[in-house]
Amino acid sequence: MSRFKPATSRFRLAPGPSGILDVQVFTATGANTWTRPTGSLWTEVWLIGSGGGGGSGRRGAAGSARFGGGGGGGGMMSHHRFNSSVLGVTETVTVGAGGAGGGAQTVNDTNGNNGTVGGNTSFGSWLLAIGGNFGSGGTGAAGTAGAARTSNLLGGAQPTADGAGGAGSDGT
Repeated sequence: MSRFKPATSRFRLAPGPSGILDVQVFTATGANTWTRPTGSLWTEVWLIGSGGGGGSGRRGAAGSARFGGGGGGGGMMSHHRFNSSVLGVTETVTVGAGGAGGGAQTVNDTNGNNGTVGGNTSFGSWLLAIGGNFGSGGTGAAGTAGAARTSNLLGGAQPTADGAGGAGSDGT
């Protein structure tokens, strides 16, 4: 009989000099202000770009080829741990708005509308998470999915890709 210990990951956040962790979460779209906690040694930043909007479907008569629009791509996630001393006392955190879905069609034999790109999310001039791409409108063929995009540390660190949306399906 063999015994093994499963792999585990453990993370420990060390509190600052006051013994307290300071977690600041920003969800309101637009500009927000992050304030560096007094005595902070390290600052860990997680950003998520907003998702792209999906495309609307083609409108057509029953029995005609009419496909749904493609889904919007997911927003990029970026993460970095900074030495707090390099950051300003305050930094602007910009939260991007989600992409709008393509407007519905009201006239037969009309292709669907594209969605819009999701907004970027940033932490000062230090870190960026790009919003997801839009899904295309449906036609006589499936709307294409919002493609993956990349983003990175604004100084040129390694990029990471986001997720792509799904393709539209046949509505006949």
